[in-house]
Amino acid sequence: MNPYPEIIEVAKKTSGNLLLSALFIAAFLFFLSVALVVTNREDIRYTLLVDHKLRSSLAAEGMADYSLMLMRTTSNWESRLAGLRREFASGAVASAQVRPYGSLGALELIATGISGGVKTERHVLLEEFRLADSLLVDQRKPHLFADMGGNFQVLTPEMVWEPLAKPGVLFPLSLAAGAEKLHAIQEGAGVEPPTIKDYQKVVTPDGLVIPGEFTNSLTQIPKGHGLTVLILENNQWSWKLLPDVGEQLGKVHNPIIQEDTRPPAVRGDGSTLTWDQLTLDWDVIAKSPSDLTVPYEYFNGPRVEWYAITGTSGGIGDGKYFAHGTHYYYSGFRFKNTEQSNGDIRSQGKDATLFAEPCILRLDLAEGKWTSVLDYLKVDPQGLEEPDIVPGPRPSPQAMVVTPQAECFVLRLGDSQPDWYRVAPGELSLSRLPRQAQLRSIGTEFYYTRPEAGRQVLNSHDIGEHFPARLPALNLGSQYDPKKDFLGELEPALGLGWSTSIATLTGYDKELFALVTLTSTLQGVNPPVSSSQTGLAHFNGQHWQILPAGLAQLLPPKSSYRLPLDLEYGGTAGPMVPAHGLVLGSYASDKQMLRRYVPLTRFGN
Repeated sequence: MNPYPEIIEVAKKTSGNLLLSALFIAAFLFFLSVALVVTNREDIRYTLLVDHKLRSSLAAEGMADYSLMLMRTTSNWESRLAGLRREFASGAVASAQVRPYGSLGALELIATGISGGVKTERHVLLEEFRLADSLLVDQRKPHLFADMGGNFQVLTPEMVWEPLAKPGVLFPLSLAAGAEKLHAIQEGAGVEPPTIKDYQKVVTPDGLVIPGEFTNSLTQIPKGHGLTVLILENNQWSWKLLPDVGEQLGKVHNPIIQEDTRPPAVRGDGSTLTWDQLTLDWDVIAKSPSDLTVPYEYFNGPRVEWYAITGTSGGIGDGKYFAHGTHYYYSGFRFKNTEQSNGDIRSQGKDATLFAEPCILRLDLAEGKWTSVLDYLKVDPQGLEEPDIVPGPRPSPQAMVVTPQAECFVLRLGDSQPDWYRVAPGELSLSRLPRQAQLRSIGTEFYYTRPEAGRQVLNSHDIGEHFPARLPALNLGSQYDPKKDFLGELEPALGLGWSTSIATLTGYDKELFALVTLTSTLQGVNPPVSSSQTGLAHFNGQHWQILPAGLAQLLPPKSSYRLPLDLEYGGTAGPMVPAHGLVLGSYASDKQMLRRYVPLTRFGN
């Protein structure tokens, strides 16, 4: 029998509590260890996830920059990006695709980076700038030429401006290409007309008019201008004079004036004299018409016909260059001594005359042949009759419009109204073209500018219709600096006004190029701040763009619209501003046909 039953009962209870405590502690430690293991695994997983996100993000960013570089430097970047896949040392892979965005010619570049199952995308909205792709015919590529009043620049297919040498003085209104090579009229570069020799008029004491010395005439045909073309060979630019119109169409109607071809003169008694002797002793040779043994046509002075470019304007259409010219005809000293009823000898004759009437000349650029389209001087093919002068209005040599279909229009000389006349064989006929002093014919439309609110705007496809009058204010976000920017977090709205220079308008088909001046007025500041900038604008048949880097380059320096431009692309307006004229042409070139891309915004997950 147990003498201490109470002690034994207490011991039993104590050992049970200890056992329960031990079990609880063991369970707690077990779960704690499990929790620590699970927590560590989650920690590792999270760390790996963050690492993969960083790697995929860097891969996407790198692929976006690489793709943008390819697009700016490779003409066939579409094929380069198709199926492009890059693997990085970190194990991440990246790819890219480009698709249209909206209806304003923007593109969306999507760069994707993948690492460990984590996918990251970077989206870049780009504005694409092209030269005139419509000129890509027979491997010829578009080139834009800028005349800056003595200096020339050319924007090549690589969107790089290059300087050009100028061959003397070129008339700005004669610059034309018509989607071909650049042509222009060069001042005083025509071929020297033939030197005219003629008999000097001598009046004898008894009143007879006889030919004197055969020498250089006091009247000579003036030298005209030349037509020159810009040639590109082996990436080198050079100017070349084209065949002269006078050499092709000019002629001498009296070859007998050349001393080696004139027959000897014959006296009435059968004896002969040289022409030098004859001109000094004519009254002895022909006392009467019956004694004259040499035909009368031999006693006409020289008849010289010549054509020259004399206008300062021209144009190209359908492979033909049109220019204003002058048709010259020199009718030499003429005489004829006749016997009167009383037996006296009287002289009849006419002094030497230089006829000069306007004409419209046309050169077939492929064949190199000149023709006279409209001529106010009609010359006898034999050169023995006096030329006929065609009546009617004369064209002004300082104005001409040529359509792509080779229709030629001119203004009338001395007309105070800008009425345009169609050039037709034999006459000028009044047209229905707009009564504007300056017209441009591009594609199927005629362009001019009209005044509007102190600006000059195009009558058709005006740039102001494609841009809002006010640009919305942009939130600068983290880029905001209250010491530099206006009105707190928002920049002021911009009141925009556009003015176009018709003198610089050029193009082909539906594509236009022109210099435009943007006037912006910052609203909400007192007084309002206004500024004007000039840039090169391009219309592709659907919308206008500002080359080579977008509208931002024309806006004030503090505009938030300049931020992507300043960060991503340092494009400039180029050396063509200001320019006296622009001409769009095309040449066969081995340069890449590049496009330019300006980021509008960048976002991603």
